[in-house]
Amino acid sequence: MPNGKDRNNFIKPVVMIGALTFIVCFAVCVFHIYDIRQSMEKEINEQLLVQLDIAGEILTDDIVNTESVVSAVAAELGESGKGSLTEYQIYRILNKYKAIDDFQAVAYIKEDHTIYFDDEWKRDASDMIREPLYEIEEKQIYLTDDFWGDNRDYLLLFLVPVMNNGERNGFVVGLKECSRILDGDAFSYLKKAGDLIITDEKGTILDCNFINFKDQSEKYDTIYDYMEKVWGADADKISELDGLISDIEQRDGTVQCKNKSRDRFFYSFSSPEVFPKLRIVSMYTENIYTGVENTIIFGSIAACMVMMVSMIIFSVIVFKHNSSASQLITQLAFEDEITGGKNLNFFKEYAAEMLAKYPGIPFMIHRFDISNFRYINEAYGHVRADQLLKIIIEEARAVFYSKELCVRMDADQFALLARNTQDLEERFFTFTDKVNTRALDIGIRYPVKLKRGVYQIKNKETDISLMIDKANMARKTLIGEEKECVAVYSDLLANDMRKADRIESEMETALFNREFKMYIQPKWDILEDKLYGGEALVRWMKEDGNMIYPSDFVPVFEKNGFIEQLDLYMLESACKMIRDQIDEGKPAYPISVNQSRMLLNDPMYINRITEMLNRYQIPKGYIELEITETVFFTEREKMISILNELKEVEVQLSMDDFGSGYSSLNMLKDFPFDVLKIDKEFFSESITSESSKWILRMIIEMAEGLGIRVICEGVETKEQVEMLRKLGCRYVQGYYYSKPIPAENYVESFCGEIA
Repeated sequence: MPNGKDRNNFIKPVVMIGALTFIVCFAVCVFHIYDIRQSMEKEINEQLLVQLDIAGEILTDDIVNTESVVSAVAAELGESGKGSLTEYQIYRILNKYKAIDDFQAVAYIKEDHTIYFDDEWKRDASDMIREPLYEIEEKQIYLTDDFWGDNRDYLLLFLVPVMNNGERNGFVVGLKECSRILDGDAFSYLKKAGDLIITDEKGTILDCNFINFKDQSEKYDTIYDYMEKVWGADADKISELDGLISDIEQRDGTVQCKNKSRDRFFYSFSSPEVFPKLRIVSMYTENIYTGVENTIIFGSIAACMVMMVSMIIFSVIVFKHNSSASQLITQLAFEDEITGGKNLNFFKEYAAEMLAKYPGIPFMIHRFDISNFRYINEAYGHVRADQLLKIIIEEARAVFYSKELCVRMDADQFALLARNTQDLEERFFTFTDKVNTRALDIGIRYPVKLKRGVYQIKNKETDISLMIDKANMARKTLIGEEKECVAVYSDLLANDMRKADRIESEMETALFNREFKMYIQPKWDILEDKLYGGEALVRWMKEDGNMIYPSDFVPVFEKNGFIEQLDLYMLESACKMIRDQIDEGKPAYPISVNQSRMLLNDPMYINRITEMLNRYQIPKGYIELEITETVFFTEREKMISILNELKEVEVQLSMDDFGSGYSSLNMLKDFPFDVLKIDKEFFSESITSESSKWILRMIIEMAEGLGIRVICEGVETKEQVEMLRKLGCRYVQGYYYSKPIPAENYVESFCGEIA
């Protein structure tokens, strides 16, 4: 055992070494803490500035899009104004475009100071609009708080003159509330970090989201007033800060400030390029990372006390909290809060990395959404709808892997990077089946159908956003009724989209100018060899004499919903023709009119049919509504109920295209049809096939046994007529008797001579 002196000699160097080790460890810890603090401060500031830039870009895009919508309103008013515009036309144009963007109001101010609002209200604007606004010759954007004259919120005014033959007829104004700017998802990251404020170039607060100040009751007119009262900024320093910001005007940046207590806070700002009078300001304190910093300090002290062991523990803690900070930043920038998966920002970076790293692998971009997701939201609620979105991401992880990625973009829109393998389609079908199975587990019984656009990535392409847009262009060609809801992008498809855009731009004017003409194809009673009735078919005759056929415009109208207006227009045209025939003492025959699925889902559909039949006093049985069999694949009970209501208003019901898809005779006992139209492709085989003849005979006999008339369409030859007569079919329709002809020719050729 060592004696006291030896013990002292032993303890002294140990203490010195321990002290030196402690000092070294402490110095290392202090330096490390400082370095960590600087790194975290820099990284978080840079990330928040990136998010601020993204928010500014999105705000820029929103302003540009809004400006284009207002320009479109002005263009249509100017084009339509070649003649005299009625108030109804003005209101219809304003309402159509208001639904496209999130306007508070859209108005048309004429040169005589009359202002028309989208809510079908007009007034004299002389005491409401400032004179300089009447002098604009090109589109302008204004920021104002006195447009209404009643102390409303700050407004962004988008003004575009309405030109006609080089002369101005007035101008269109689109109004958007500044108080709604911060509502978008683009600002959610910034709201979590600190206070977020929208100001003008003078610092006036237009909108705000304060989280660092609990009492929200007090209002602040300017950001400088807010900084002084809430953040404790020195009033003398605010002018210096304002000067610093003015020196770097039109640029983004971060300024570090201190309050009266010498606490640091940060002021980050950005302005949209197209309207620099707006400024997005984010204010946050250093407390955003000091919580992690305090833990590191505690770990450092423990390391000094426990020597090397504590140093190891300290290193673990440092690593852990560094990782936590990185995870927080990654979560803010790259994770989707609804599904827990990655978001579009991550997808773009990941896809670019994969394309660069594996140039020999054929990749594809898929853009898909859930068909009729709105129905799922309404029927099952947002909670289960969000669960369904999460299920899609979870199942995608199991099916798409190894260099592949699926993310939710927004709403029910998804992007998928997939390898173009032989089993890709099979894997996607497996993925869809798994999603439907899990949807049933959470109580969603509505079939989950995914509409998918595909873009095959070509060599050396790098613009991921453009690839996604092209896949989306393909997706938009689908209407949701296809057997396989997938479309592949091609240059031809892009041309078709441009053609569809032209059709959409002209459809409203065409309907107003009655360019849609009713053609009639006669139906023939082959037993008595006489006219039985006719089918109303639409043709689009342009003013220049050119005809657009239904195969070109009907699919476009089915996607954008305009088919509802066109179907009702055709129905009314048929009612008017029958009424005129009766009033003129001419023979009238039943006319069948096609009805779309969208129209049947309209809650006011039955009322509209009833009102139209009563208005034209159409006798029972003279109007026949043709409904294609695909309407009945989903919502069977709802469709049965609608058809029963139609029977109560005494219209005839016809199932169109029977035998072309999945229809069966079992449907006939459940649905109250009066007429069964057999598709041409079904009975054409009967000319050469004895089994087809036998099946067709049984269908005719069974339908007639149920009190349902059978009509075969597409009859083109005498042999077909004779075969159908022998099988017991009485009514036919086709080119053998007549092609579709203009309604006036039909009345003159058939209804004027046949008694």
